Amino acid sequence: MLSIGKIKRIVLLLGDIIAFYIAFVLGLFLRYGLSFRWDRILLNFRPFTVYLCLILLFYLISRLYESEYNYNHWKLYKNIGESLAVIFVIAVLTIYLTDIPFTPRRNLIYITVCFAIIDTLWRVIYGLTVSKRRTSKLAIVGDSSHIEEFDNYTQENPQFGYTVVSTYKQWDEETKESILGQIQNKHINCIAVKHLDSQSNISNELMQYLNGKVRLVDWTSVYAEVFKRFPLDDIDELWIARIAGANEISQGVSFKRIFDIILASLGLIVCLPLWFLAAILIKLTSKGSIFYLSERIGQFGKPFKIIKLRTMVSNAKDIGPSYTLANDSRITFVGKLLRKTHLDETPQFINILKGELSFVGPRPEETKLAQEYEKGIPYYSTRYLVKPGVTGWAQINYAQSTTLEEAKTKLEYDFYYLKSGNPVLDLVIILKTLRVALEMHTN
Repeated sequence: MLSIGKIKRIVLLLGDIIAFYIAFVLGLFLRYGLSFRWDRILLNFRPFTVYLCLILLFYLISRLYESEYNYNHWKLYKNIGESLAVIFVIAVLTIYLTDIPFTPRRNLIYITVCFAIIDTLWRVIYGLTVSKRRTSKLAIVGDSSHIEEFDNYTQENPQFGYTVVSTYKQWDEETKESILGQIQNKHINCIAVKHLDSQSNISNELMQYLNGKVRLVDWTSVYAEVFKRFPLDDIDELWIARIAGANEISQGVSFKRIFDIILASLGLIVCLPLWFLAAILIKLTSKGSIFYLSERIGQFGKPFKIIKLRTMVSNAKDIGPSYTLANDSRITFVGKLLRKTHLDETPQFINILKGELSFVGPRPEETKLAQEYEKGIPYYSTRYLVKPGVTGWAQINYAQSTTLEEAKTKLEYDFYYLKSGNPVLDLVIILKTLRVALEMHTN
């Protein structure tokens, strides 16, 4: 069963597609006026459909299909404008440097302007109507320190579609009678239970009262739908066991491996000349080796050596912590350039070809740090069920961790990937990582 959030995102996507084709026809009509002919639609349909795909791709990278946006907030429309501007520049360069048949090419301007206006209007309408409708009225069963956080956040961000109506510390007869009364009076339409899988009696007792209008779900799933991470304090051994079972070797893994090999091979070919240049600069400006090898913990807890271009002084570990500090003085001048461009990370293509890394997965920690986290964070070793990645869900959603508490939060994002990982999510992570790289952000 699709959640309300997913249904709303599908509606938003379909609205963008419809808005584009309305703008497509309107733009051509404005361009040609009374001399407009329907055969011009057929002539321009294919190249502009490719243009639409490019727009949707940039919208995805810009997180414009995520529920984080309040549709009355300027940031949403700022991101739409920035995305359309970048897409327009790319399209203009492409059609003037290639033989793609935009006929005439000025059609691009008319259609882009029309789409910018129509799609902005569509998203305003969406924000006033669809995003505020069909709210899930929640009854939460279970003692969790995250309920207040969830309640406050969903009140401030109604676009997520959740309202907390009632909360209960535990499941007992009094809780049952109260919830049944709320179902009868239509005060709630969703019951979120902490550790639902280990409390089968709740499902059995409510079965005859549930219908298509009332959902019974695990509390952590509702929390994850809003925050895109699973609360570590609210999961148990059975939840972990289910994750372990779902992440056994499957056909999807072999497809991912083929994708990794192809992409890493292409990356290796492109980056080899750049490595030679970087190697010369590294040797000319600082003492030490060109490459930096760091032992990390890989899949199933097996250690391996991750390969990077060296960006710090050769004795960096002797004069500071294993993680990078803000404005770290150990980073060399060339190292700063390599980090800004993320070129220092590219030798990990070798790790991918060796099968030690994937492009997407939980980021592997240094052995010493990983051992500390295993002792201090419950279920930390669960992240070893999948192959670690060059980038991951935690990396695009959270800053680098330097404390145990921050490492716990990153693990919550890793759990989201373990639970929800699929080829589409992998593609989203790769695209958002590319955006960060192009913006030259460093972590």
